[in-house]
Amino acid sequence: MNFLKKSFAIVFASVFSLCTGFSVSGAPDTDIPTYKVVLLGDTSVGKTSIVNRVKNKYFSMGEESTVGGNCTTQKFDTPSGEVGLDIWDTAGQERYRTLMPLYFREANAAVLVCDCNNSNSLANLAYWFTLLSECCCPLVIAVVGNKSDELSEELQNDFREKLMTWVNDNIPEKIELSCFITSAKTGYGILELTGYLAESLAAHNSAESLALEEKSRSKCSC
Repeated sequence: MNFLKKSFAIVFASVFSLCTGFSVSGAPDTDIPTYKVVLLGDTSVGKTSIVNRVKNKYFSMGEESTVGGNCTTQKFDTPSGEVGLDIWDTAGQERYRTLMPLYFREANAAVLVCDCNNSNSLANLAYWFTLLSECCCPLVIAVVGNKSDELSEELQNDFREKLMTWVNDNIPEKIELSCFITSAKTGYGILELTGYLAESLAAHNSAESLALEEKSRSKCSC
């Protein structure tokens, strides 16, 4: 069943890309649990640069704004086992926002990205979180302040406090969440971000597998 869902998702994404500008790269591995992760936030906050840092370990100053969106599949080793992340990078431009609900559906995790140097992008995360919540209920959320390389250590700490305040004011406590300060340019905080996503999702998978196993055993003992 999971294989059929995965196959349908890839076929849908391929057809969707022809119509909307979305593109998919990387082949899914059906032998390991794979989760959908979406990056969302205003345009020019560095979502594409974060994905490129994760995928190719590089940063480009001349990165163009995403047209529609792109997906890349990456594997990660965690204490709970190997997992795959289908990382979806979306456009922040207003003209693409009507397409976002199609893209957010069935997301297992979400990364809300803002620019440490742009207070409006932080405030606008409320819009992105609302849009996300209308489309899916992700298991895990990361809130990221990117472009930290442009701030001094003192200003980074100040922004971290602003990020936490925003989270406390806007995100329900029941949601599993963590905050990160990152720099796609230097790579700062990127490993911690992907590690959190992969390990949290793998832990959810292990807990679900254990629950199913215990349920099966209880049936057999009847």
